[in-house]
Amino acid sequence: GAEDTVEVFATPTAAIRWDASGGAIWFGRLERGERPGSVSESEGVLDRLRPDRTTLAEAGVRWRPPEAAWSAEASVGWLDWRDVQADVVTPGGELVTGNVGDGRVGFVQLKARWDPSPALSLSGDLFLNESRLVLSGPNVIGVAGGDIPNVARSGARLGLAWEAGPVLGLPLGLSADLRYVGRSRPGLGPGLDALQGGYVRADLGARWGGDAAALVVRLSNPHDAWAVRYGVGSPYQLHSPEGAPPRPPTLRMGVEARF
Repeated sequence: GAEDTVEVFATPTAAIRWDASGGAIWFGRLERGERPGSVSESEGVLDRLRPDRTTLAEAGVRWRPPEAAWSAEASVGWLDWRDVQADVVTPGGELVTGNVGDGRVGFVQLKARWDPSPALSLSGDLFLNESRLVLSGPNVIGVAGGDIPNVARSGARLGLAWEAGPVLGLPLGLSADLRYVGRSRPGLGPGLDALQGGYVRADLGARWGGDAAALVVRLSNPHDAWAVRYGVGSPYQLHSPEGAPPRPPTLRMGVEARF
C-alpha cells in the first residue's frame, strides 16, 4: 500500500544592517533553505532521496555617496550544501538522481551603477564562484568530486538604459543588456562532464509611448551567438548529451496598454 510521508522544514533567516556615514550601508545575512526529497528508481528499486539543505552566509557593503551619480555594492559569501541532489551515471551505466554528496561554494559579487545624466543609466554585475563537491552517495564512474554541476565559476552582466526623448510627440526609451554565461558541467559521470556555457547573450529593447499605451520592440541574440547548453536527453545516449544552442535572433513586437 501507499505510505504517507510528512516532511516539516525549518528555514530560519537572520539579517543585520548598519547605516554608516558617507552613504555606506553594511549588511549581513544568514539563511537556510531545504528542497524536498523525491523518489529515484534504479534497477527496479525505488529509492527515496533525502532533502538537500543549504545554509548561506553573506556580508557586504552598499555605497552611494550623497549627491553622487554612482553607487556600488560588494559582498562575499559562503554556501554549505548538504545531500546535493544531482544526475549521475552508475557503474552499471544507468542514469539516476541521487544524493551525491556535500558541496561548498565560496563567492564574490560586485555590482555598480552610474547615472551620468537623468536620461542615461549604466549598470553592471560580476560574480565569481569556487565550488567543491565531496562525493558520498551513489558511486560515479570516472569522477572523484570537483565542481558542483550547473554552478558556473563566473558570470557578468552589463546594462544600458537611455531615455532618448520625444519622437513624433511620444517618449522613446532604448535599452541593452549583455550577459556572460559562465562555463559549468551538466552532471557527474561519462558524457555529463562536458563543458557547457561560456557565451554572451544580448537583448536589445525599445519602448515608444507614454504611460497609457506604448509600442514595445525586443531583439534577442542579435549577433547570433553560438554556444552549447546541455540536456541529458535519452538515458541510452549518455556518450553524446544533447546540445541546445541559444535561441536564434528573435524579434518581438507588442503593444502595452493600461486601462
